[in-house]
Amino acid sequence: MRRTTIAVVALLFAVTVQLLRASGPLLDQVAGPVGIVNAALIALGVFAVPGIILHVLGRRYRREPAPALVQRVLARLRRRSSASAIAASDVAASDVAASDVAASDGTALDSAQSDAAGPKSAASRDVDGLAGQEVALPHQRRAQNPATAATETADQAADQADSRAAERADETPPEAQPFETHTVFGAARSTTPRIDARIADATAHDDRNKSAEPDSARDRGPSDEPAGSTGSEQLTNEEPGADPAGRRDEAPGADRTGGRDKAPGADPAGRRDEAPGADLSDERASGADAGDTPEEERSRGGAADEPVGDGAGQGRPQLAGGYALATSTSLFALLWALALWADRPGLLVVAAAAVFGLASLGLAARCFGDPVGVTIGLLAGGGLDLMVRSATVTLDPIWSPEDAGWIPTTALVVLTVGLAVVVLLSFVVRDRLAPMDGTGRTWVLGGYLAVWTTTVGNPAFVASQSGVALQLCVAISLFLLLNAVELVRRLTLAGGTDAIPEPDHWIAGSAALAGLTGGLALAWWTTGWLALVGVVLAQLSATVAVARGLASPSTRFTWAYGLIWVLPVLLFQVHYDMPLPFDNRWLLLGLGVLVGLGGMGRRPGHPGGPWRVDVRGIVAPPSLIGLSMALAMAVPALMHITQPPPPQQARPALGLRVMSWNIKYGRDDASGAADPRQLAAAIRASYPDVVLLQEVSRGWAIGGGVDVAEYLSRELNMRYYWSPAADGQFGNLLLTRLPVRDVRYARLPYGQGPMWRSVLKASVTLDSGLSLDVFTAHLTHRKPNTPTRLAQIDAILSRVDPSRPTVIAGDFNFWPSWSERDRFVGSGWVSAQDATGHSDEWTSPTDVPTNRVDWLFGSPQVAFLDFAVLNQVTASDHFPILAVIRLR
Repeated sequence: MRRTTIAVVALLFAVTVQLLRASGPLLDQVAGPVGIVNAALIALGVFAVPGIILHVLGRRYRREPAPALVQRVLARLRRRSSASAIAASDVAASDVAASDVAASDGTALDSAQSDAAGPKSAASRDVDGLAGQEVALPHQRRAQNPATAATETADQAADQADSRAAERADETPPEAQPFETHTVFGAARSTTPRIDARIADATAHDDRNKSAEPDSARDRGPSDEPAGSTGSEQLTNEEPGADPAGRRDEAPGADRTGGRDKAPGADPAGRRDEAPGADLSDERASGADAGDTPEEERSRGGAADEPVGDGAGQGRPQLAGGYALATSTSLFALLWALALWADRPGLLVVAAAAVFGLASLGLAARCFGDPVGVTIGLLAGGGLDLMVRSATVTLDPIWSPEDAGWIPTTALVVLTVGLAVVVLLSFVVRDRLAPMDGTGRTWVLGGYLAVWTTTVGNPAFVASQSGVALQLCVAISLFLLLNAVELVRRLTLAGGTDAIPEPDHWIAGSAALAGLTGGLALAWWTTGWLALVGVVLAQLSATVAVARGLASPSTRFTWAYGLIWVLPVLLFQVHYDMPLPFDNRWLLLGLGVLVGLGGMGRRPGHPGGPWRVDVRGIVAPPSLIGLSMALAMAVPALMHITQPPPPQQARPALGLRVMSWNIKYGRDDASGAADPRQLAAAIRASYPDVVLLQEVSRGWAIGGGVDVAEYLSRELNMRYYWSPAADGQFGNLLLTRLPVRDVRYARLPYGQGPMWRSVLKASVTLDSGLSLDVFTAHLTHRKPNTPTRLAQIDAILSRVDPSRPTVIAGDFNFWPSWSERDRFVGSGWVSAQDATGHSDEWTSPTDVPTNRVDWLFGSPQVAFLDFAVLNQVTASDHFPILAVIRLR
C-alpha cells in the first residue's frame, strides 16, 4: 500500500503544480479587462473550493461528537425532562379507578421481570426495558412526589443499562467486536470511542500507565499501531506479507479487539492499558448514553449501530474516502484532457482542473492516512516535475502545441498516462482506504505547494538568486529531494523507521519551524551561495514540517487548504500594482512560519523516552525512490552539456542591429498563454546582433514560472546577461553572440515606487574591433511618477562615459511630449525614432496602439542608419523596436 500511496500522490502533485503555474498568466490576462481587484477575488473564490470540498466531506462523514462529559450532562437533562413528563402524566392519571391502576402496575412489573430474566442483544431492548421499569414503580410513591420519584427512577435505570452494556462488552468474543473505521486495512467500527480514550489518557497518570504497560508494548514503535484507532494512534506501514487487517503478528491468545497487541486481560474497548483497579465504568461509547434510542444516537453522528455491509470495512463511512477520491481523480483526468485538447487552454478549464487536482491531492492525503508515505509521494512528484521542466527549459508542456517537438510531447504522454493510472488505482483500492474521518492538518499541503511554486521547486528563482546555471540548479534540487526522501523515512513518525531520535514531542517541529523560516529568509534576502544554502535548508525543513503536519491528530482549518496556497502567491504579485504596506517577501516568510507551525505539537504514537540513536537505520541504503532521484539527475546534466546548433541565417551586412523590446514576462497578451517560443521566433526573424529586453520573468507566477532568460538563450544560441529588479525574478536582459565585457547592473532610485528598478550596462566588442556601450532599463510606469522617472534618468546618465559611443534603450514609460524626453535631448542624446522619420508610430499597446513609451537613444558618436517599429509582432503588449547603427 505504501507504493500505491507514493505513486498516486506523486502523479497528482506533478500534474497539479503544472496547472497551478498555468493559472498564473491566465489570471493576469483576465486582470486587464476586469481589474486587478476583481481578478484577485476570482482567484480567491476559485482556490477556496478545494478546501471547502474537503471540509464538507469531512463534516458529512465525520460528525465529531461532543466530549463525553458534555454528552452525559445533556443525556441526564433529557432524562430529567422525560421524567417530568411522566410525573405530570401520573398526576393526571391519579383519578383513574384503582383497579385500572393495579392492572397497569402488574403489567409493568411483569415487563421488568422479563427484562431482568432474559439478556437483551439489541440496544432497542435496553430502551424498552428502561421504560418498563419506570412504569413498574409503585404509583403510591409517585403520587407523593411524582417528579422526584421519576428522576430517581430514570437515574437508576440508566445505571442498570450501563452495567448491562459493560457486561455484554466483556462477554463479546474478540472476533465479534467491530474495529475503528480509520484503520486503513482493518474493519470498520465506531469512531466514538476516540473521545473516551482521549479522556482516559488525560485523566490517567503517566506513571500509572507506564507501570501497567508491558515492556513489549512500551518498546513498540509508532509503526506498530493502526492508523487513527484512537486520538493518539497512527497508520501502520504495511509490509509484504503483513496481516491484511493491518495488524502486526500477535502472541497466541492476545486480544485483537483494538487492532494491536495487548496482554491478556487488556481492556477490550480499544484503550491503552491502565493500572489494575482503574475505574472504567464511565468508559462507554461517546454518542450512546443510557436512555437514548438508536435513532437518537445516529442523529448525533454515532456509528456504533450502523451496519458494516457484507464484510468488514464495507460500511457507509468506510466508502466515503475511497469513492470520493476515485470520483475526484476521474474529474481531474477529464479536465486535464480538455486542457490538452484545446490549442490554447483557457482560464475556465485550467482553473477547474487545478481545483480538482488540489482536491484529489488533499483527499489522497486524508484517505491513505500514511503521513510518511504521502510526504515521500510529494517529494517524488516534485522530482518528476523538475525532470520535466529541465527537459523543456522550464516551459510547462501544457503550453506546447502539437509541433513543439518530441520532448514536450513525451512529457505530456507520461503525465497523461500517469494520471490514468491514478484513476485506475483509486478505483482499485477504494474499499481499502480510510474514511474522511482521518486525522491530519491537510492545509499544510497548501502551504507546501506555495513554498514549492515560489521557492524550493522554482529552478528559475534559484538560478536568478544564486547566479548558477539553470540546469545545475535543477540537478542540485533533485539531489536535495533525494536527501529529503531519506530524511523523512527515518523520522520518528508512524510509518518511519525511528532511526532519527526525538526525545520529546517538540524538538523536530521546532527545528523544522526555525529551519524553514531561516531558509526562506536566506533564499529571498541574499544572493550567491548563501541563497543556495537557504533553499537547501527550506526544502529539508518543509519536508519535516509537512510530514509532522499530516501526522497531527488535528483536522482543523481544512477549509483553508486552497487559500493557503493562493493568498501568499496572489498578494506577492498584486504588490507591484497595489503596494502593500510592507515588503512583499515577508509574505513568504510568514508562509514559512505557518507551515512550520503546522508541524509543531504532539504526534500520536510517539515512543518518547531518551535518545536512542539507531546508527544502522541512519546509514541504511537509500530507497528505490531515492535511487530514482539520483537517476533523474542525468536529465539536467545532459541538458547542461548539450546546446542546439546556432540557426543558419544570412546576416545583413549593413551596420549593427540593435533590438529593444518589453516582452511582458513572456506571456501572450492576446491569449494569456506563457509562450516564449513566439519571442524567440520574432527575435530570430529580425537578425539582431544585440537584444535588449525588459520585463523579463525568471520564475514569476504570472509568467507561468518560466525562466525566460535561459529559454531564449538556449533557443537563440546567445549568451545572456541579467539585471535583476523588483524581487530578483523580474528585470532586464542582454542577449548577444558578440564578445561582452565590463557587465554591471545597479538599482535605480525607488522614489514613488511601487517596485525597485534596475539598469544594465555592458561593453560589446564589434567585428571591427571597436566597442559599444549599451544600457537598458525599465523606468517606473505610473503617469504621476514623473519626479521618480527624472531621478532614474539622471542615475542612468551619471553612469555614461561621454567619450565612448553609447546606446540607451528600454521601456521608459514617458510620452514624447513629457519633460523626461527633454532630459535626454538636452544632454545631447538623439532619438533613433525621431532621427529616422518615424516619430508618428506608436509602440504600445499592441491591440490598439495609442502611445509611444519605448525609446532608443544614441550618443553623438553613434549614427542611425535605419529604424523600424515591428508592429506585426503581437507576442507582447509592446511592439519591438529595431535600429541599425554605425559608429562614427
